[in-house]
Amino acid sequence: MDQTTNILRPVLVNDEIINRRLRLLFKIQTGLLLAVAIFLLIAILTGMPTTTLVMGIGLVILIASVWLARLGYVQIASLILLFMSLLMINCLLWIGHGIHDIAVIAYPVVLIIGSLILDRRSYLIITGLTVFSSMFIILVELTGYHLTAASHLTDYKDLILVPMILALVAWPMRLITDHLMQSLERSSQLATQQAALLEQTQRRAELLSTLSRVSWTLTTDMTLNEVLKALYRTICEVVPTDSFYVALYDSTSGVISFPVFYTPQGLIQAGTSHMDESPGLSGEVIQRQRTLYLPDIEEPQVTQGHMIIHTDPTPTRTYLGIPLIVKEQVIGLMSVQSEQPNAYNADQISLLETIASQAAIAVEKARLYTELHEELIERARAENALRQRESILEIATSAAQAFLVASDWRSRMQHILERLGQETRSSHAYLFENHPGADGQLLTSMRFEWTAPHAESDLKDLTYQNVPLIDDEAERWLDAMQSGKPANGTLANVLPDEATHMRNQGILSYLNVPILVGTTFWGYIGFDDVYSERIWVEAEVDALKLVASILSGAIQRQRTEQALRQLNAELEQRVQERTVELESFAYSVAHDLRGPLRGIDGYSKLFLDEYADKLGGESRFYIDNVRTSAQWMGQLIEDLLRLSRVTRVEMHLSAVDVSQMAVDVLKGLAQQYPDRLVEVVVQPGLIAWCDAGLLRLALENLLGNAWKFTGHTQQARIEVGSLIQDDQTVFFISDNGVGFDMKYAGKLFGAFQRLHSPGEFEGTGIGLATVRRIIQRHSGEVWAEGAINRGATFYFTFPQG
Repeated sequence: MDQTTNILRPVLVNDEIINRRLRLLFKIQTGLLLAVAIFLLIAILTGMPTTTLVMGIGLVILIASVWLARLGYVQIASLILLFMSLLMINCLLWIGHGIHDIAVIAYPVVLIIGSLILDRRSYLIITGLTVFSSMFIILVELTGYHLTAASHLTDYKDLILVPMILALVAWPMRLITDHLMQSLERSSQLATQQAALLEQTQRRAELLSTLSRVSWTLTTDMTLNEVLKALYRTICEVVPTDSFYVALYDSTSGVISFPVFYTPQGLIQAGTSHMDESPGLSGEVIQRQRTLYLPDIEEPQVTQGHMIIHTDPTPTRTYLGIPLIVKEQVIGLMSVQSEQPNAYNADQISLLETIASQAAIAVEKARLYTELHEELIERARAENALRQRESILEIATSAAQAFLVASDWRSRMQHILERLGQETRSSHAYLFENHPGADGQLLTSMRFEWTAPHAESDLKDLTYQNVPLIDDEAERWLDAMQSGKPANGTLANVLPDEATHMRNQGILSYLNVPILVGTTFWGYIGFDDVYSERIWVEAEVDALKLVASILSGAIQRQRTEQALRQLNAELEQRVQERTVELESFAYSVAHDLRGPLRGIDGYSKLFLDEYADKLGGESRFYIDNVRTSAQWMGQLIEDLLRLSRVTRVEMHLSAVDVSQMAVDVLKGLAQQYPDRLVEVVVQPGLIAWCDAGLLRLALENLLGNAWKFTGHTQQARIEVGSLIQDDQTVFFISDNGVGFDMKYAGKLFGAFQRLHSPGEFEGTGIGLATVRRIIQRHSGEVWAEGAINRGATFYFTFPQG
């Protein structure tokens, strides 16, 4: 691919004028190559041997011109190209209509191309060849050696006019071309100057940007170590850096220290040197108070003229040392080194010197900052004890609030341990709970643990699970715990056996605070430190004792709440058992009452049929009331039995097509009440995971109510659909009937609850209670919304299948 790309590009030289001619020549050669190749192919395909020969010769000459141009013979290649062009033009004129052929216009084209790619002497040669070529064509026509269809038009005047016109046009054309080329050259020079100016502006902008960034970085409040690391990062961004160090000089003692020393292997620890003993190149920079640049420290004259001490194992070749000066006093130096010789130019050295001047101020500022920081640390230590006690008390208050609202104190324990561990600067913070073993022996186990980032967790270590508390070695510790006294110690003040245990665990100091629930030793909160031996101060211990007391209260409260929940569960179980008994009793009573009621209704009807003509109006009214009451009570018993069956029937859950089932129920209602005209809208594709039989019963009640309560509405409308609420499908059945007052919404789903008199709308008041029982059996929810004379909407949900 690279070779192909090189072939398709001209070979350029250092002379821009020649390069422009080369580019133009290359473009002309490429175009002619393509044109000649196409004409050659056409001549071959159409069987034109003469044209084929001419084009073949022209192609060979053109390839030779390209080859010579790539070798750098621009003028020769150009002459060959134009000579080949004249040859091709003459051949075309010979084959065509001679001097009167359209191809004669190619003569001026040759002159134009020659004026662009030839020098003046070569241009004169090609102009002469062009004039001679035109005269030759005219002469052969006049002498009769070559006759064409247009030869009779050729006159001796053409022999004078055509060459004269070409000769007269050639020189002005050359002048115009030279003027254009000079204009192009001036434009190119101007563009080159602008590009150089732009590049210079960009370099200056980058320099200013770098200096601005360095200034911002080094003027922020940082420690000395942070300043030097930031300086190293900045230097690496600006120049190639293999090694870098900053040396600080104490003029009082003469000691040179190296707070940072970077090599390709990373940060190393370098020793100190003394100005009077072995100052090295650093001492030379400090002593001379000016920049020292050694392009190659391996050169003999450099080795002889400077004291070079190789503290860096890297083979350094270029050394640059720049003094750090503040108020005319040298406080040290900054050195940048490279493994390559002569690695830095004057601009880079100047930039590094500017950076060093800013770094000197930053280093001095960091020194003062460090001294102030140490003073503040001492002051902070004096205030830390009081602050830490207040912080632990704040944690205790927060823990009390958290335990109060939490259903289980364990859910908040990890967070509280973490805060306590961080506040006490412990390596571990943990909670142990006492419990009886299988044999009744009292054991203790770690339940919660927080570990600092540098410490290892022990929570999954079986060593800390089911640990016997009745142990001779732990007797003193256990006595303190059972009496409510915290135990703390270090390796220096514990018994030998306890010290051995602490060493095995890598613990240098510890604190255990007992948790007493009532008077019983329930467990303890513990803290340890694996890095320092310390005695927890009394303020810390008192605050932690308060935390243990609060946790004790939370444990006692949760035990009480668990006992209450267990008692409530037992009472609920008893209520459910009594409810089942009552439902069974109601089912039996309702079932036994249906026979007598049918008898009353039946005998009353028979009595009316037999003695209707003998009864007066008042007697018939009483018998009708008897029948109506018996029928109503029978319907009520049927509803009660249906409600009872809802509770007793075994459910079979499956995916049920709610849309189709709603359509079936509505069709039944339409057949039952053919005189009603109701607009029905059922959303297709409603699917619920439920018991099909119970769902149908619920839909019959809800749709029946919608049908019933739209009875007085002129344009009745019932809609069945669904919506998404809190990522859950909610089904709804809405109507535009009489509706209800929302203040009575809580009574809708109670048994025997009616918001309308039987005279207005028939019903027993059991239907919605049945619906609620069905939805509850599916662990779903049901509710209603409505307004008087504006309809009602009933919503219900089923758990996802």
